[in-house]
Amino acid sequence: MLIILSVVLVVVYARDKSECELHREREQKRIGVGKLVPECEENGDYKGLQCHGGTRFCQCWDIKGHPITPPSMFLKSCECHREKKIAEEGDIIGAFIPRCKKNGKYEKKQCWASTGTCWCVDEDGKKTSDPTRDDIDC
Repeated sequence: MLIILSVVLVVVYARDKSECELHREREQKRIGVGKLVPECEENGDYKGLQCHGGTRFCQCWDIKGHPITPPSMFLKSCECHREKKIAEEGDIIGAFIPRCKKNGKYEKKQCWASTGTCWCVDEDGKKTSDPTRDDIDC
């Protein structure tokens, strides 16, 4: 009975390897300095921050493995760049598009052009003030 239960659990939780996981395996077999071996999330998506081995250069990728930013020594986070890419590629006219720093964190002052409002956020994009049409110093 225990053997059957174990086999059923393995079958239920097994999944095919994702494109990221296959890409990672291919790159691990390659030889070379500065190659980028992709990092994958547990669900198989590409992680946002991808770094070139043996260098200080990283870049932001979307969940499908497409680069969003060029390689940079300054990048530390990619949530802002990912959110920005989704907003820019979306088909919603007047959508909010976040402003990102060189290191990938959010600019302290965010503005939504179509509404004429601005607000303050922390470096992770969490609001620290209410939206206003007045001048705001973050």
